[in-house]
Amino acid sequence: MIYSRAIACCWLRSVLLLGICPFWGCSRSADTDERGGRPSGVQVVEKLPPVFLEETPTLAHTFRVSNNTKAPIRFKKLAHTCACSDTTLDKNELQPGEETCLHLNARLNGRFGREAFSVTLMADDGGPEWTYQAEINIYERGHFEPAGIHFGFLKPRIQQERQAVLELYSRAEDVPFALLQIVSSSEHVKVEAGEAATSLASDGIRVQKLPLTIVLIAQSSSGRAAAHITARYERDGTVYESHLPVDWVVRSHFQTTPPRLFFGVLGSTTDDQLQQEVTLRRHDGKPFTVRNQQATRPEVECVVTGPPSSDCQRLLVRFTETPRESVSGEVILETDDPEEEVIRIPFGVFRKPS
Repeated sequence: MIYSRAIACCWLRSVLLLGICPFWGCSRSADTDERGGRPSGVQVVEKLPPVFLEETPTLAHTFRVSNNTKAPIRFKKLAHTCACSDTTLDKNELQPGEETCLHLNARLNGRFGREAFSVTLMADDGGPEWTYQAEINIYERGHFEPAGIHFGFLKPRIQQERQAVLELYSRAEDVPFALLQIVSSSEHVKVEAGEAATSLASDGIRVQKLPLTIVLIAQSSSGRAAAHITARYERDGTVYESHLPVDWVVRSHFQTTPPRLFFGVLGSTTDDQLQQEVTLRRHDGKPFTVRNQQATRPEVECVVTGPPSSDCQRLLVRFTETPRESVSGEVILETDDPEEEVIRIPFGVFRKPS
């Protein structure tokens, strides 16, 4: 009796497993469920061949939508996961065994790497959703990694280095790229190239990688600065360019009060004398000397009013004649600090039109 009951339990377990396991670990197609012919959900994923942004700014793909059920279905709404894409469905209602086309157009908008674009069809009876997804690898012909170099805050004239890689992409059957030049737009930024390496990605794209060392020698004057590195490369007579932005900020040894001079807004008939005092201190309290001072405008003069060498210098900046129009420029101070020989103080005045 015990042996017969064990056989019955095993038989029942087998029946339950056979009835349940078809629903485990699988994506349901457009089939009919067991509740009277109502269509179940659809999940379709199609992997597309890689594209290059320069040749394919917009991705166009068509899905085949088939109603492999025993009941008609009518779609009332299309939803897509990205605002950069547009979708159209040739027919909104499908009879059993009928099919139509779902068109996807996606603006790639400078995307790079692996992307997925999904479209969901929703039936008007509130039934399961039908989802169609296109997966694709998107490449640029040339790409810097990282896409930008930020050196942050630096001392004047300090030297810093950062690493980057120039990556060039082409199909395996095409001619590889030839590098023409890598140049910097600034005398403060230099580029040193390492040994190039070539590999083949799993999707058949050739990857040429050139390691780069970006060397920055910060300027002596404080303030924000920027440059860009340009790589030019050629294949089959076509020249391409890629750009790498570089930026940094030189932190001053000095505190300038005020940091900029604004002489105000003048009326059309104002003839007042314009002058302001500037205080200059080192952050570390060490004494220093202002060796020379001048303005970029001939009608503006700058005079040191304090001792020639101290931890605090006072300067008087004034217009020798009242400007007849709006004026802007800089006061340029030369110091004895070997790391920060030049200090620039912007100034301006606005004259109302007559």
